Amino acid sequence: MVEFEVDVYLPFVDGNDKTYVSKMLACADRLQDYGQGTSGLCRINNFEQLRLAVRSIAYCLPWIRTLHLVFHDESHIPGWLNRDHPKIRTHCHRDYFDSRIKLPTFSSFTIDTQIGRVPGLANHFIYIEDDQFFCRKINKSELFSDNGMPKFGHFVSPEGMKGWQNMESFDRNARLIWPNTYKFCNQIWKNKFGVSGDVEVTMADDHRPFPFLKSIFEITNTTFSELYDRSLRQRFRRSNVLSLHAYLWGMVWNQMMINRLVWRLSRFNLPGGAPENHVYQNFHSCCLNDETNFKDSDEQFSGTQETVLIIEALMLSLFKEKSCFEVEA
Repeated sequence: MVEFEVDVYLPFVDGNDKTYVSKMLACADRLQDYGQGTSGLCRINNFEQLRLAVRSIAYCLPWIRTLHLVFHDESHIPGWLNRDHPKIRTHCHRDYFDSRIKLPTFSSFTIDTQIGRVPGLANHFIYIEDDQFFCRKINKSELFSDNGMPKFGHFVSPEGMKGWQNMESFDRNARLIWPNTYKFCNQIWKNKFGVSGDVEVTMADDHRPFPFLKSIFEITNTTFSELYDRSLRQRFRRSNVLSLHAYLWGMVWNQMMINRLVWRLSRFNLPGGAPENHVYQNFHSCCLNDETNFKDSDEQFSGTQETVLIIEALMLSLFKEKSCFEVEA
């Protein structure tokens, strides 16, 4: 057995920051580039979901070494966060990003490319997004093998999927950014290793917390240096650049992970209500999928209030007390 410590990486952008939002919309208007349907305000909604995610980490992964929280800038760090806790480290983009990135960036894919540069981040870490939370106690052995290899599920299929080999097609359809990004990042690694088009790999549960090796970020960014440079220049998300999928696929094709289908994820959309408590008992984590767009101010007000109440109810039902990562009121 190899001894190793595990950190958690959690990025967050506060959509309640009107200055940030105005810069995002002004940039999109100026460039006439809204990405592939990804510059909408739904991408940065703030329903206090970060607090739920952080509390779940404190309750369900008490064995982690450090929780690394990444913010656009200091103004996005919530007042409830216990920044004096020895397991908490906060980072702002300007402190460690590649100097070629123009800030603020409005692309989570660009932020993904910089994960390997986070100061002090352990080589073994768990990536979780702010709209996800753990539902129960998680053992390190469920995420990493005894020798430190990440575990997540994938399938190898003898039949390829039509269109995956056409590298020029990935940037055309705004509505298909996720499947196209998924395919694109798989394809660049297949091309690198000279894998024939009739061999395909499919990932399982591809929107949940992931175990990672930090070393894959330098490997990927170096291997695809021109693509990395292009990824840094994008102000909004596009499917033909490096994203989190590039590093997940990198671990698959470089044999830096173990195929173990041990994870179960529950996913539901907000607002609209959360499922009853009993559904959580068989799941490792849940995804809130907080991608709600509101048509007018009244709808936004009611929808926001509804979602905040849902998240508060989730915290009370799953994690009744404040965690050590929160300051006292």
